[in-house]
Amino acid sequence: MRPIRWCALRKRGARLLRLNYVPYLTSLSIRGTNRKVSPQVNTGQQLAYHNTATMSTKQKPSFELLPTPIKGNSDWRDFRALRLANGVTVLLVHDPYSRTFAAAARVAAGAGADPRTYPGLAHFTEHMCFYGSKKFPVENDYKSFLAQNGGRSNGSTSLYATSFFFEVVGDEAAQGAMDRFVSFFVDPLFTESGTGREVQAVDSENSKNLTNDGRRRLQILKEICSQEHYVSKF
Repeated sequence: MRPIRWCALRKRGARLLRLNYVPYLTSLSIRGTNRKVSPQVNTGQQLAYHNTATMSTKQKPSFELLPTPIKGNSDWRDFRALRLANGVTVLLVHDPYSRTFAAAARVAAGAGADPRTYPGLAHFTEHMCFYGSKKFPVENDYKSFLAQNGGRSNGSTSLYATSFFFEVVGDEAAQGAMDRFVSFFVDPLFTESGTGREVQAVDSENSKNLTNDGRRRLQILKEICSQEHYVSKF
């Protein structure tokens, strides 16, 4: 999980808050580039003030500051943890030596949440999120934008969770990349043309793994465990 510098939150806080519409998203991790942290956000109190100063007295703060994560003595990065109003945890990391801006999101649903009648649904959903959103409907716009800015992206589906990440070089492309990234959680298109291709892609990945010894051992465990438990799912 590679995490925005603190001053970037001040610029793009509203975009992060769009995650309030994502029911299963549990964590977001954002890492910034080597630009110095704004002196206006040196303390938690100042950061919180910046985001609540323009609110009316009836509005609640959009997030709460969490305890500073524990880090090793040799770790040069600075960390800050927040919890949004919807319960999503956000980790911000300032890395003064990084030349890239990156973000990762973890959704608390994976293969174990698949209906038994639709095995592979979580993995298929992960693939389909990359096909665009209502705001960015052009297919492959997300990956094309990242490629034009020296970036990359990927996703993975485990038994318990689904994870997504991206990385771009420098600050200039950070907002565009973040906007595209968040949008496919909020309003993904799930196009008909993409659906057929990704069903085949997921099936192809499974076929490739049939001869993998690690996968075979996992399948044996699935067969011998209680068939009422979600671990037994495909």
